[in-house]
Amino acid sequence: MFATIFSVLIAAYFYLSTVHQELNLSSTTAGNLLLILGSLFFFLPPFFRAFAWSPLQSAEKNSSPYVVELYSKDRMLLLDQFIFILFAWLCYGIVIDLWFAKLLNIQLAMTVWIVVFGVALDALYRFSKRTLKYLNPKYCVELFTKAATKSIQDEKEKDLYHWIDALAEVATRAIQSTSTSLCNFVCNELQKLMRLFLDSAKSISHHTADPQSRAMGISDKVSYTLFYVLQRLEVINNKAAQQHLEPVCSNLVTIAGKIVLASAQLDISLATYPLPFLGRFALTALQHNVKEVGPKAVLTLQQVAKGIINDNDVTYMELQEPFFALINQMNEITKEMFRQDKNINVQLLMQPFLDLKELFKSDKVAQHADTPAITQRIDAVLSEYSALETVLKTMPAIP
Repeated sequence: MFATIFSVLIAAYFYLSTVHQELNLSSTTAGNLLLILGSLFFFLPPFFRAFAWSPLQSAEKNSSPYVVELYSKDRMLLLDQFIFILFAWLCYGIVIDLWFAKLLNIQLAMTVWIVVFGVALDALYRFSKRTLKYLNPKYCVELFTKAATKSIQDEKEKDLYHWIDALAEVATRAIQSTSTSLCNFVCNELQKLMRLFLDSAKSISHHTADPQSRAMGISDKVSYTLFYVLQRLEVINNKAAQQHLEPVCSNLVTIAGKIVLASAQLDISLATYPLPFLGRFALTALQHNVKEVGPKAVLTLQQVAKGIINDNDVTYMELQEPFFALINQMNEITKEMFRQDKNINVQLLMQPFLDLKELFKSDKVAQHADTPAITQRIDAVLSEYSALETVLKTMPAIP
């Protein structure tokens, strides 16, 4: 923008002063200069594309092939290229008049040329800066997220899955290059998209199935999209566990917990679907000796239980199914923690269930119709651990 403003000031000075007379350039010399400048801007777009092609291919290899697709369809880059061509044709038009026709008012023509030249310089700066941005994976992720957000707003499921796949691909390639920060950034963006999608599903104008989802044979796009995102997060978690990337595995457990809460706010029955994924994320990490994820997953499940009860009006909700799933996942995770470390204090494994049982004594759910059944399920798990603790106390110490 600076070059445009500066060129307007110069053009005004050129038009109002007699500097054009003092320069006393011949038509041939002025035409040659304009021809060179016009040709330079005419060939700049192909030059920049050729210059950026190799780095873009590298970015495509390290993140996603969708990077080149976005680059080729970037409207701002196309607009800048149009400005380059417009400037070049303006130069050529003035050159032809200087050399042959001599019909234009040269003072006015050069004034317009100076302004357009400033605009072209700004476009050149913007073009080069925007091209370099595509080499930054985080910028590309933000573009993918923006495109996915628009797909949610326009209710275009096929396009949404397209951009979800692009984000998931960036995350998996980030794991291959051990870029935990980029992988976590992508996973957080997927969680935000899922939250936005579930929030939009609450809208009165929301359709259970749009034309694209019907064409794909999807009758319930909310459940389908929920599973679609969770399955891709599971692939990312499996790869992260294989690489022993604890920050990624821990973050994915937290993300799964947030998705459970967002699902419960839309429909309590939906919360049952992401809970097994949360459990599998933790179990996979534990089986690959990423032991820090186990306690993190148990704490996340505790917070999920509190969130479901505290953030929703549960008076008439059916709580058995989601809380049975939550207790089962917590039980599987604590069992795996015990398998990994036989010397762990059994009381530590029991404490989350005791806290959960205490939660159901609160005023909000103490009189709920499903509370007795849920409490009974918790007691069954606690009795298993009590029996385990008794057995361990009677066993002699293993040397």
